[in-house]
Parts: sequence; C-alpha cells; structure tokens
Amino acid sequence: MYKNPLPGHDGTVPAEPPATGVRESAQEHRVEIKADKKNGINILYLAGKMTIGDGDVKLRKAFRDLLEAGERQFLFDMSEVPYLDSAAVGETVACYKRASDQGGVIKVVMPPGGKAHEVFVLTYLDRVFQIFPDEDEALASFAS
Repeated sequence: MYKNPLPGHDGTVPAEPPATGVRESAQEHRVEIKADKKNGINILYLAGKMTIGDGDVKLRKAFRDLLEAGERQFLFDMSEVPYLDSAAVGETVACYKRASDQGGVIKVVMPPGGKAHEVFVLTYLDRVFQIFPDEDEALASFAS
C-alpha cells in the first residue's frame, strides 16, 4: 500500500490493480531467446511478445554476443512471436545493419498470416529480410 499524493485524498490505494481475470500475466510478455547452431548457421529462437524493454534488449544482447564472437550467418526464428512493437522492429533493423556492416546476413523464419508477419509487411521489412515459412527451407537457402 502507498499513500496517494493527490491533494485532498488521504486514503491509500492498493499497489497492485485488482484482479479482473482479463489482465495478462507477466510471463506472457516475457521474451525467451535460445541460441543454437546448425550447419554453421546461428539460429536465434525467439518466443513471446517482442516489446520495448524486454524483447529488444534481449535480442540486442544475444545478437551482439554472437556477432562479437565472429559469427556472420544468422537465422532469426520468429515462429513463436505473436507480436512485435516498434522497439522490436527497430532492434531487428539495427541487427540487420550491424550484420551487413560486418559482411553478415540475417534471414527470418516467420509463418505468413500472423501479427508479426503483418508488421513486417506493413513496415516493408519483408523487402529487407528474406522470410521463410519454416526452418528447413531457411537453412537450405544458406547453401545456395
């Protein structure tokens, strides 16, 4: 509980909003990023809503760590990303620029029709990134 600082209000209010059953859990907002390497391609598996302060920060760190280690071929698997905000879009573009500046490449796995795919289309990122519907097709594209 905390004291409400508004003039004329001397009551206290709960620090947490009341449970309504509609509120999403913090876990639904948390992004998880797992790294793997297949056939020399670094795969970042992203899962969860990519939003400011969580998704963008985690993506930046995971990507920079690999780039600084000398890696240059990347696949961002966004199959489990239901939504990304402008901060996540901006960080995805920043990763692309960092990779390109160092002779690297980023490709994306993203099933068509979802909200994340819609964001990529609306922001023309589908013209910047090669987007594939599944991991196998994306990995095969690195060989050609």
